[in-house]
Amino acid sequence: MKSLARLAVILVIVSPASPTLAAERTATLEVDRMTCASFAVLVKRSLTNVDGVIKATVFLDTRTVTVVFDDAKAGPGKLTTAASEAGFPARARP
Repeated sequence: MKSLARLAVILVIVSPASPTLAAERTATLEVDRMTCASFAVLVKRSLTNVDGVIKATVFLDTRTVTVVFDDAKAGPGKLTTAASEAGFPARARP
């Protein structure tokens, strides 16, 4: 019985900490100056380089991007900053 208790203590000590539970979220950004396919590629690249972004889908005709992200790592603020720093001012739709 003592060996079982020791094993349980060892497992608790050695076990990695549980990962932070995060939710997958979606945000739609309105992007200024995204007027051609080359610009759309740049916007998509700037967003997919943000840590936590899972997917970015660009809609050139409406000048919007739908971004799926891990809310423990990214958020609308980081996304709009990334697009803006790439030269394409952006704002999150409410």
